[in-house]
Amino acid sequence: MKFLMLLPLLPPPTVPQGVSPKSLQEIPLDRVVFIVNEDIVTQRGYQRQLQTILQQNPPQTEDDRRRINALLQQRLLEQFAGQQGGETLGYDPTFVERYVRDYEKRFIEQIGGIDAMAQYMADRNLSLADLRSELRTSVYRDLWEESVTGRGVAAKNRLTVDRWVRPGLVGLQHELAVSTPGGAEALGGNPARVVLQILEIEPARVGGASVVSQAAQNILKRIRAGEDAEELGRQFAAEGTVLGARPALEEQALESVDPALGRAVRAGREGDWLSPISPASGSGRWRLVRIVQRTPASLPPFSDRRLQVRLREAIQESLDQQRLMKARGEQYAGSFIWPKAPQQQSPAQPGS
Repeated sequence: MKFLMLLPLLPPPTVPQGVSPKSLQEIPLDRVVFIVNEDIVTQRGYQRQLQTILQQNPPQTEDDRRRINALLQQRLLEQFAGQQGGETLGYDPTFVERYVRDYEKRFIEQIGGIDAMAQYMADRNLSLADLRSELRTSVYRDLWEESVTGRGVAAKNRLTVDRWVRPGLVGLQHELAVSTPGGAEALGGNPARVVLQILEIEPARVGGASVVSQAAQNILKRIRAGEDAEELGRQFAAEGTVLGARPALEEQALESVDPALGRAVRAGREGDWLSPISPASGSGRWRLVRIVQRTPASLPPFSDRRLQVRLREAIQESLDQQRLMKARGEQYAGSFIWPKAPQQQSPAQPGS
């Protein structure tokens, strides 16, 4: 038997006497700050995540704060888009829930036990349901990424990506490591290095900015003719500069830090005094540079099996990032995102 309780109708709220309805203010309890299709982030939820990041990485400037906000928006976009992509793959919900429980177990172990997890949740004003919801989002995102990259098996045991790396690509990666900044060290080798001697010519000591270019050419001729470079340096070099050899520099990195100097050094030979290098701004000190010593890059031999495994893994990681970037771009293009999606960066090409 069902019982129906009749409640008296309450009268509509009235405005107190002497108070104009226009003077009453609406007090918003929360507001939406981020949307990805059907998923939304409220101001409170956003601030909770932002405060966690700020506690770990306190911003020093307003630019730092803007950068952190942009990174959080990018993280939320990837999180929701990945979750939505994972939900469309057709995984059995019970399979996903098993993953969620596994994630929860690992999280408790990593954080240091139940008490540490309770403190973590209290600090972030999270309920257990909130935490499991975040873990579920992570599961779906990871399943989607594994499907896109082929690192895992998609729903119904379907293989989605050919992850085999061709031997020729592995060999090319080995060859290109020599000319890639950081490439030789990543493979356990040593980068090409140069030791330079630099004479910085001060315009005021050679007659002014209008003649410094010709003066640099004349000083170079005198050095090549056999005059003492150190003595010429004492006459014309900028105050406080040292003509002696500088510490060894990584040749590939040099071109990114100082493009003009890097290009000149790359074209020169050991022992050469290079043609005068003009200042980047068009005015200022000209430089005369001698390559004192050049040490070529060295790499472990390609026949090393462990090296080939590392090369193959590096290529797979690069290809994974390219596949994810392409899939995310396609996903974002078909999604409603507000505010506008942060700009993505293109991944490095294999061997670059």
